[in-house]
Amino acid sequence: MPLRKRIAPALFSLATAIVLWLVVRSLDRQPAHFTVPVTYEFPVKQVVLTERTSEVEVHVRATKAKLRQLRAAEFIVHVRNLEGRVGRDLVVLAASDVQAPFGVDVERVQPNQFWVRWERRTEKRLPVRPDVAGKPANGFMLVSDRVTVRPTEVLVAGPEGGFEDRMVVKTQRLDVEDRDAPLNARGITLLPPGEGFTIEGPATADVEVPVLPVVMRRTFEDVPIAVIDGGHRVSAPNPKRLRVTVEGPERLLPALSPRDLRATVNAEDLVPRREDHVVEVQVAVDQQACPSCRVVSKAPAKVNLSVSPARRSRS
Repeated sequence: MPLRKRIAPALFSLATAIVLWLVVRSLDRQPAHFTVPVTYEFPVKQVVLTERTSEVEVHVRATKAKLRQLRAAEFIVHVRNLEGRVGRDLVVLAASDVQAPFGVDVERVQPNQFWVRWERRTEKRLPVRPDVAGKPANGFMLVSDRVTVRPTEVLVAGPEGGFEDRMVVKTQRLDVEDRDAPLNARGITLLPPGEGFTIEGPATADVEVPVLPVVMRRTFEDVPIAVIDGGHRVSAPNPKRLRVTVEGPERLLPALSPRDLRATVNAEDLVPRREDHVVEVQVAVDQQACPSCRVVSKAPAKVNLSVSPARRSRS
C-alpha cells in the first residue's frame, strides 16, 4: 500500500481528535467577568492625568477549576502615554489589550472606549489650613484665630490649569468635640487640594488648637480697702471702697464673692506730712476660689491717705 494511503487515515484521525478536544475544551470552559483597575503609564514629572476611567469590566472564559482560583488582581489593563503628550484622548480597548493569566481567554472589555485628559504638570507652594471641627465641652471655646500650623505652606504638584486663587492644602480633620483642653497634634496628614494634585513635601503638619475656658467679666461694687500701716497713724483711705472688674472662666466666676477680693494700700513706707499721700490700690483675687481669675480694672486706681506721727505713750 502506498505511503500516502497509509498516512491519510492517520491524519484524519489526528484532526478528528483535535476537533473533539477543542469541542470538549470549549464545553468545559465557563464565562466570568472581573472588575479590573486601569493602569496608566506616563511620565509623572511631565503630565498629570485629570480625566480618567478608573476601572473596566473584563469578560473572560476559563475552566471551572481555573475560575475558582482566579482573582481580578491577576489581570492588567494598560493605557500608555509614554511620550507625555497633552490633551484629550479617546482610548479604545480590545481584548488583546488585557494581560491575562495563562489558560484564560479574554472575550471583551466594557467599556471598551472612554476619554482621558492629560495636562502639563507644574508645581506651586500653597498655604496649609487646619481643618478643625466640633464643639468643645461646656464652658470651653475654640479660639479659631489662634490655631497654628507648621509648616505654613507646602509644595504641591498638579495640572497647570488646575491651580486657582486662594487654593489651600487642608489637614485631615481634627475633632475637638467635648474637649476641655488644648489639642496639640503631630504628624497630621495633608490632603491634596483636588484630583490630579499631589503633595510634594512635606506630607504632614503639626497643629496646635487652643481650647480654652470661656472667659467672662464681672464687676463688684463697694469692695472695702484695707490699710497696711507702719509705725505712724494713718487715716482711713479716701474713698474707703472701690469698684473692681474681674475676668475669669465662665464656670468659676459666678461663684466668686466680694470676700474673695482683697484690696489694700501699703502705708508702711509713708512719712508724716501735712499733705495727703496718693497711694496705688492693690487688688488680688483669692487663688483658691479662682486660680485663673484676674483683675482687669479698678476705680479709683488710687486713694488719699493722711499720715500723722504716732502718739507717744505716757510713762
